[in-house]
Amino acid sequence: INAEYGVDPSMNGYQQLDHELVRKYCETRFTPILGTEPSTWEISEIGDGNVNYVYVINGKQAKIILKQAGPFLRIVPTWALTVERMNFEYKTLDYHYKVVPHLVPRPFHFDEVNALMVMEFLEGCIIPVSYTHLRAHETGRNLV
Repeated sequence: INAEYGVDPSMNGYQQLDHELVRKYCETRFTPILGTEPSTWEISEIGDGNVNYVYVINGKQAKIILKQAGPFLRIVPTWALTVERMNFEYKTLDYHYKVVPHLVPRPFHFDEVNALMVMEFLEGCIIPVSYTHLRAHETGRNLV
């Protein structure tokens, strides 16, 4: 990513993407997968929103997932996290895809500077239920 996408040079190039920056980022890299009309792509943020930013980009030809690590815990912004964790997640996904491609999404792209990866959208995949609604005394009981 460069200045065209709103990079803040003081952050070593890392830029937290929003919906429009996700569109611009994907436009230069994924039109062969999504389709050549980026203005028609539907972009929505999914997930529980506690740690990472996860977007579904729905084009005329396909859907993909863009997942980006943020530098803090979203629900506690004063709790700093390292964005390097996305590097480990990508390497793990890439390895598992090589070993059992029928069980994990196909990784398409990794951007170390922006701590993000793009992967195949798995149709029908269900995001696990969040247990944040449980009372404190119930947490940890029979949830494994």
